[in-house]
Amino acid sequence: MAQADVRELPLDVGVRAKVDRPFRGFGKEPLRDFGRSYYVLNIQYAKSELDLVAPVNEKEVLVELHAMLQKNGYRQISDSEEPQILLTVAYGRGYLPNPYLANATPTAEGLLSSEAGIGTPAVSVTNPIQVFKQKQAGFEAKLQNANLEKLYLRVSAYEYPKENQKHPRQVWQVTMLVDAPHRMDLNVVYKAMLAAGVPYFNKEVEDQVDIRNPLHRGNVEVGIPIGRAK
Repeated sequence: MAQADVRELPLDVGVRAKVDRPFRGFGKEPLRDFGRSYYVLNIQYAKSELDLVAPVNEKEVLVELHAMLQKNGYRQISDSEEPQILLTVAYGRGYLPNPYLANATPTAEGLLSSEAGIGTPAVSVTNPIQVFKQKQAGFEAKLQNANLEKLYLRVSAYEYPKENQKHPRQVWQVTMLVDAPHRMDLNVVYKAMLAAGVPYFNKEVEDQVDIRNPLHRGNVEVGIPIGRAK
């Protein structure tokens, strides 16, 4: 796919965003901003059985990430500063967990077939939230599409570790994805993926938000952002 094609053809970018909010008392702790000063630890290719269609220019991906972060109010630290958050970047292709089945329970038979590499887990719908969702128009199509293999770019944020803290706490994660990894070149679409996903950093989304042509003004968002840090 040529560079011009990404602006000329319809491109849907899915965004999945979650924030670590432990339960406190009768509910989860409120959303909060974990900080805007950052340092990128690394970028890694999450290699799978099938290779990407082309090697990825990781340097250019990071250049665009820094630009989009600055545009959305984040600041790369100077040499004399400690960051508030540490970022890691991963990319690859593969079958990701289906967010539309978050409230469904896999059956024993489905788990066995999935572990054997046969299809996707069958589910038993006992949660009323899941029952309600599956009655919504278009839900089944979204669920089935989410089962397909994806080309993805994922940014994870960790709280800068305190003294004597053994492991940094992951505080939020955003996964940006597109269909057809067998023909889609990440070098062509990473700008669109970051344009769609970076505005959702440190925010929560229910299931997935789908954004049509994120590099164009007036893009269409389909999905439900359920929380934004104040």
